[in-house]
Amino acid sequence: MVNLGLEWNSGNRSRDQAIEARNRADEAGERGNEAREREIRRDLLADEERQRAARQARIQNQFIILQIRHQLEPSPQTKEALKDFLVFLGEYQDP
Repeated sequence: MVNLGLEWNSGNRSRDQAIEARNRADEAGERGNEAREREIRRDLLADEERQRAARQARIQNQFIILQIRHQLEPSPQTKEALKDFLVFLGEYQDP
């Protein structure tokens, strides 16, 4: 009878250890999944930031192009500004 009790206890302990080992493995797997999900979210945010920066650069470039085109238009204001600039440059010319 004592042997039966010892075997019973030993079997329960083995099953408990196996269950605990499985639970630890499951928890480790869940932590790995969470880490992968965080990495995916971080990559998505970085991609969105790159796209936003590229869009901002395109808008800025378009603004610069429009500004240069406006400044190069042959208008009375542009002519006067260029004349003033030439006078300014002439004042600082070496003799």
